[in-house]
Amino acid sequence: MNNFSKKISKSLLSNLITFDFVLLTFLNKRSSNNFSVKYKLAKKNYVVRLELLELLKTFKRFIRLFQFMHKFFNNANKIKTLLYIWSDNLQSVYLLNLFFKKYKIKFPITIKKDFPHKFFNFLELKSTLALDYTLNPNNYQSLFMRNFFLVQKINSFNESSNFGSFKIFNSLNVFKKVLFVGVVLAQIFKKEKYAPLK
Repeated sequence: MNNFSKKISKSLLSNLITFDFVLLTFLNKRSSNNFSVKYKLAKKNYVVRLELLELLKTFKRFIRLFQFMHKFFNNANKIKTLLYIWSDNLQSVYLLNLFFKKYKIKFPITIKKDFPHKFFNFLELKSTLALDYTLNPNNYQSLFMRNFFLVQKINSFNESSNFGSFKIFNSLNVFKKVLFVGVVLAQIFKKEKYAPLK
């Protein structure tokens, strides 16, 4: 745990490289190639390199949104907040739940395999993070009806419209990528003040 914390304390750019966020090992029919370059290694093997500056820009936006939420949670009025994370991958759900429990995060986080069906009307500021999941117009409509207006996604799908959501183009099919996302969120929600992103 301490080793990962030390790695994350380095520049964001070097960590995106270290944790393989600049690489994809597959593209499916719905994947976008707008920000990627494909290198063929063998007849059926290839690796995709993402545009590093575009990835860095979207990841900084990802971090700033959760810093914004955490500041509201820590202010004197104690605004009621919630981060709802969901993924079809049960291993990712289990890992992130275990990880945040280990870090003793006080910020209210719910991690499920299911789409957020509850309304959570008692909350004032809500955000959702969808991992490796593509959202359709009905999904967005359901989220907005439940007042989830801060929507973030990490996936490698080519989506015609993001409906105002924020997206990191990537795939979390590699264990250490999921771990990296968990460490970044854990460090955000444990801090009281933030240094400028480099």
